[in-house]
Amino acid sequence: MERCLDSIKPLLVKIPCELIIVLTNTDADVKKIAENYTPQLIPFKWCNDFSAARNIGLKSAQGEWFLYIDDDEWFDDVDEICQFFLSGEYRHYNSAHYIQRNYQNWEGTKYSDFSAFRMIKRISASHFQGEIHEELTPRIAPCKYFQTFVHHYGYVTDSANSPKAFRNIPMLLQSIEKHPKQVKNYIQIAKEFGLEGNWKAAEKYCRIGLDICQKSKDSYSMGWLQAYLAYLTGKAPGKTPAIQEIINILNEESPSELVRLILYQQLIYLYFEAQESEQVVRYGWKFENLLDEMDSQAYLWKEQSYGEFCENYVKNPERLFGTRAACVASALELQEQKERRILSQTVSVGYRGDFGQILF
Repeated sequence: MERCLDSIKPLLVKIPCELIIVLTNTDADVKKIAENYTPQLIPFKWCNDFSAARNIGLKSAQGEWFLYIDDDEWFDDVDEICQFFLSGEYRHYNSAHYIQRNYQNWEGTKYSDFSAFRMIKRISASHFQGEIHEELTPRIAPCKYFQTFVHHYGYVTDSANSPKAFRNIPMLLQSIEKHPKQVKNYIQIAKEFGLEGNWKAAEKYCRIGLDICQKSKDSYSMGWLQAYLAYLTGKAPGKTPAIQEIINILNEESPSELVRLILYQQLIYLYFEAQESEQVVRYGWKFENLLDEMDSQAYLWKEQSYGEFCENYVKNPERLFGTRAACVASALELQEQKERRILSQTVSVGYRGDFGQILF
C-alpha cells in the first residue's frame, strides 16, 4: 500500500484534490500506514461486494473528477494525468482509461496490458455495479485514453492454484446465479478459469457468454469472447479443431477489425505448428494488410479495444515478432520446396560431337 500511495503523491501535490482510503481490512498496521497519507479513512465491513466498498468512497468524494486504484497497484508515472488537469484538457472529456499492466511472472518480463476504465467526471448517477470485477457506470463519451500505466502483480502465482481464483470464482458463480444474463460475469469467470489452466471450464463459460451476446446483439463484449475462445481452443490437443473454430468465427460472426487481427495471428501460429506453410503465408498477408488499415484509421484501435485485447496486445513485441518470424520461415520453406521441385524434374541429355550437354 505504501508503494501505491507514494506513486500518487505527485497528483496530491500538483493538483487540488483529496485522497480517500476505504479500509476493508481491520489490520492495525495497515490503518497506521494509511493515516500517514490522509485523514480521510473510511472503515468498511467486508460483505463480498466490491461495488459496495467502492461506492462508499465515491459517495464521499467532493472532486469534479474521480479516480480509483487498488492498493496492490502503483503508477509508473503520473505526469500525463497531471498535465491532463493542469492544461485544462480535462474539460473536453467525461471519462478516462489508464493501462493496468498485469505481470505473468515475478521477474516482470512477461505481461499483458489491460485498458482500465478508472476515471470519470462525477455526475449524480455515477456509481459502481457488480459484486466482483466491478465497473463504473455510466461511461460517458468522449473518453481520454492515457498511455500511463500501473504495475500489477496480483495474478502472478507460484502454482496452478491462485489465491485470487479461490476467492473470485465462487463470487462469480454467485453473481451468475443472480444475474444470468450479465455477460461480464462470463468474461471474468472464463478468464479466471483460464488463469488456473482449466481450459474446459473456461471454454464452457466463454461459449455461454457468446450465446448471450448473440441474442442481445452485444458486439462489443462478443469481440473479447471471440478472441479469448480462439486462444482457448488452441490449448486443446490437435490443431485442426482450433483452426476450424477460428475459420467459423471469421466466416459466420463478422468480427471487428481488431478481433480479426487477433484471429489471424492465432491462425498463423496454429498453421505454423501444423507445418502448413501456404496457409501461414496466406494469413500473414491478410494480417499485414489489415494491420496497415488499422494504423491508417487509428480511432479503430480505441473504439474496438476491450480490456487486454487492444493495440498493445497485437503489437506486443514478442507476439508481433513471433507472427512475422513464422511468416518469413514459412515463405522460405515454400521457396525451398519450389526449388526442390525444379531440381527434381527429369534431366534430359543430348550430345553434340564428343561433348555432353546437360539440359534441364
